[in-house]
Amino acid sequence: MTEINVSAIYNYDQTLLGREKSMMQFFFHENLYGADGVRENALAVLRYAVEDLLRWTPKMMVDQFNGEIIRKMKLEKVILALNRDFPVQLNKKKDYFYYAHMLYPDIIRVSDEYLTIKTYKDLLAGKIQRLQKGFLEGDEGEGRIRLCLNYQLNLSVPTSIRGLYYDFANTQRANKILSDWKLNTARRAHYKHPIDFLHESLPEDQRDEFLYRYYKFRFANEQSRQLRRESGNGLTEEIAEKNTTKEPATGKKTKRKQKTEK
Repeated sequence: MTEINVSAIYNYDQTLLGREKSMMQFFFHENLYGADGVRENALAVLRYAVEDLLRWTPKMMVDQFNGEIIRKMKLEKVILALNRDFPVQLNKKKDYFYYAHMLYPDIIRVSDEYLTIKTYKDLLAGKIQRLQKGFLEGDEGEGRIRLCLNYQLNLSVPTSIRGLYYDFANTQRANKILSDWKLNTARRAHYKHPIDFLHESLPEDQRDEFLYRYYKFRFANEQSRQLRRESGNGLTEEIAEKNTTKEPATGKKTKRKQKTEK
């Protein structure tokens, strides 16, 4: 333990004894100690409070550490310093177990994948109404929502890969599915088309490049024709479609001969 850690613990003791109103901000000043130094000071004080004063084990801290303990033990400034490293998937006012992970990372193991799935489960269960600020931001946010979709696909009724690509190529159908799974807003933050979201969320050994390109082109083409029809420019195309037939053997289209008026 460094000399500055010992000084921080001494200052904390003085605060508990009422000789100081609160811990000195000096010990949590990034310009003096840098982010790593501030974290080290905060963890040293927290460890002292948990192990020497409360006499807790890591498991006890997971189960019992909460806002009331923080107030009673006068750890507000310590927790505020540690909150700079708090993951965006969690709520600082509810998920107190994470401070045990900060203190005992080799004993209380918490991965980013675990935190992402935990947050998504809470969203599905209605425990939270929306994803926390920062959850969707950047490349990390894109990776998180892919993980959520993959988790949901594993939960859902088994569907063939072809069926998945078919459903997600149809934007209207896909939006309904993703809305039911509470992922459509998240999808819009990173992907313009649902089928792109699906394709990149599937494990590599389940991705089908042919189906991806085929259905994406097919539905994009159908939507384009629909837009032209709705704008009044599709009349010629509709007439052409009515005057085509499929040859049974090859499936090719041939135009019927039309009589011309003289």
